[in-house]
Amino acid sequence: MYIPFWNRTSRLQLQAFIIMVLLGVLTHAGATPTARDDLWVTNGTVYSSVTYGNNTGYSTGSGVGLDTVSGLLDTTFPKVAGTVNVVIANGAEGWYIGGNFTSAGGVARNNIARINADKTVDADWDPDANGAIHAILLSGTTLVVGGEFTAIGGVPRNRLAALITTLDTGFVTDWNPDADGPVLTMALLQTTLYAGGQFTHIGGMARNHIAAVDANLDEDGNTVITGWDPDANNFVRSLLLSADGETVYAGGDFTAIGGLSRNRIAAIDAGTDTNNAILMPMAVCASSCCQATSSMPVVILPISAARIAILLPHSIHCSISTTPPGGIQMPMASFVPCCWIIPLYMQAEILLPLVVKTAII
Repeated sequence: MYIPFWNRTSRLQLQAFIIMVLLGVLTHAGATPTARDDLWVTNGTVYSSVTYGNNTGYSTGSGVGLDTVSGLLDTTFPKVAGTVNVVIANGAEGWYIGGNFTSAGGVARNNIARINADKTVDADWDPDANGAIHAILLSGTTLVVGGEFTAIGGVPRNRLAALITTLDTGFVTDWNPDADGPVLTMALLQTTLYAGGQFTHIGGMARNHIAAVDANLDEDGNTVITGWDPDANNFVRSLLLSADGETVYAGGDFTAIGGLSRNRIAAIDAGTDTNNAILMPMAVCASSCCQATSSMPVVILPISAARIAILLPHSIHCSISTTPPGGIQMPMASFVPCCWIIPLYMQAEILLPLVVKTAII
């Protein structure tokens, strides 16, 4: 039915009056309306609502804990204000988290934090990185971090640093590789740290996107960059060591590495410094599965000692044998991501990826 303009105007005025009255009732005792952060919320703008369906979820922040048996959300995990890029166990039933955030569990923490076993944020340990953290490794009581920061723990450190986890202050070691671009991934083999990212120099040495650094200082107290130099022609986003420590698997944006043409995934000899790309049974994979022909970068995850998984955005992810005569593709699921999926860790033969934003798997 047609409503005259003046009637519609009157109706709008009446609705506005009713809303003001209701607000007055809600705040009549001097109470100030506040938004609760413990309710179920949507993850986007709401223009209308209906009573059918379930398109809401618990307001979790960017880091969540899931029950390993039921898969249910652990609502006691501290809410993180920002993005979580990496999480690892701290060896004491707690976790280290890194990313691009400003607080965890209501405690001010810039980009890195330690979560205790009781789900509280460690009140004393605060490295306070001034840039995003992308990778974390724990070796004994030493925590190695990589990212985009230029200072951490109050000490200048360009994108790579080592922290002593048993100290609350003065915990940054003298180890200082000094990368000139973001470090996105790391892998540790005994006393050798492999790093990949967007850098072109590390420790003053020319190293395009991938390098190896001695985890120990030399007798003069200097950080040593090894001669290992695969020389990738674009970013390296994922590194994984073989079970025997002889091969480094790399994934990223590159099309050449180790002196050979390799589209976004490669196997590299860990014991040879240059021209060190080695045969990997990729050619026998179906082009619809493991063949890395997509223009998007590759992420590699471990499955078992002789098998790795390959994630190709906007394609299918599969697993592949790392030893000849392997290479038989095994599709795992259709993969329609709208974000990166980053390796978390591997338990038995189950992949446990950390989803940064949202993925449909």
